[in-house]
Amino acid sequence: MGHSSSSQHKSTSKSQPAVDEPSQVENTPARLVSLPRLLIVDPSHFIVDGTTITRSTFGLNWQPSPIESPLFIEKAITEGVVSVTLTILALFEIKETEGIHLGLFDSTASLSLIEDSMKRGYDQRLGCDVYNSVAMKSCHGSLWCRKSSAKHNIALQLCHSDLKNGDCVRMEVNMDSTPRTLQFFVNGAAGYSYVSGLPSSVRIGISVSCFRISFRFDRITHNHRPTPIPPGMTEIKWN
Repeated sequence: MGHSSSSQHKSTSKSQPAVDEPSQVENTPARLVSLPRLLIVDPSHFIVDGTTITRSTFGLNWQPSPIESPLFIEKAITEGVVSVTLTILALFEIKETEGIHLGLFDSTASLSLIEDSMKRGYDQRLGCDVYNSVAMKSCHGSLWCRKSSAKHNIALQLCHSDLKNGDCVRMEVNMDSTPRTLQFFVNGAAGYSYVSGLPSSVRIGISVSCFRISFRFDRITHNHRPTPIPPGMTEIKWN
């Protein structure tokens, strides 16, 4: 399966719908059998096997601490309530800045800046290094939001505890609400915080550091209704 860099604006895997409709037979939609089209900034950093994605050992001999590298679902989300569910298969935390950042990125922003920063050896963690992005960090389960180039515009709140192998994580994006919102669920449980004021078009993304970290995309569904935001949750405002 071929992958491409963002500068060529190509994608990987055979064309698939952006979301799968919920199963009419079961309450839980069937597991994905193939990935949607992806945008991978540096294809050498990932191994894609079916719906499982693993950080490759590329550069292992000369790069003891690999940079955080992102990939994105190509299809932008502009409407509806969309859930993306994945399972953490292998997570190796060496230091608190490493692991997985699960989140989204303003799809109107250019990916070329991310690519250029990576070429210069800089981490590109969603919600932290990447402008106009938000993500939940596997270490500490904290929720990060980076709105602009100004460092003081990084918002941070506790959302869940540390993620671990076998955890099932679901991101729910509600593009029909006012303001638009993002919630994270771990093993079915809601978090302590959520994001509001999402831009009008977003792209789901995951940034990964540490060789051999692995996760599996389980479901991408268009829900009939959003999950209500529990009272007392902390709000992080995008704008």
